Amino acid sequence: MRIVYWPDERLLLQTRAVKLTDSVELAELEDELRRVMEEEHGIGIAATQVGSDLRVCLVKLDLNKPAELLINPRITGRASRLVLGDEGCLSFPGLHLRVWRHEWVDVAWTDGDGNQREERVNGIPGVCVQHELDHLEGKTFLDRIKKRERKDALRRWNPPHRVI
Repeated sequence: MRIVYWPDERLLLQTRAVKLTDSVELAELEDELRRVMEEEHGIGIAATQVGSDLRVCLVKLDLNKPAELLINPRITGRASRLVLGDEGCLSFPGLHLRVWRHEWVDVAWTDGDGNQREERVNGIPGVCVQHELDHLEGKTFLDRIKKRERKDALRRWNPPHRVI
């Protein structure tokens, strides 16, 4: 698997929930997500970014620990306060945007061992979770900025490489 770059329509996929029957496919996907994320020096990656339609992402919930597999993740709570920060995306190499995100989010998911988990995340990991869950809904960080800003950003963006 390779990273899917904008404007590939697979980035617009709405993912499907993972079922127990997906276990072999899920294990292979986790290995590929880890490999690609490490190669690209990312802190998070969603399944859609490698062309999969499974509702899965890999995120560094703690920047000092390995990334965790989030299966069927969902946001269960969020701060009312929004913060503006810089974001990048593996599917948009070299493009950084100023994006408003919730100061913190509560996220629930199933981990790779089948355990139900829930955690409040903030800071960079909190932004990353929101970013990756957007991908699982078929959205990118372009959807979080004004149309004029989007046009300007894409016009200025000179991707270092494109994969078809």
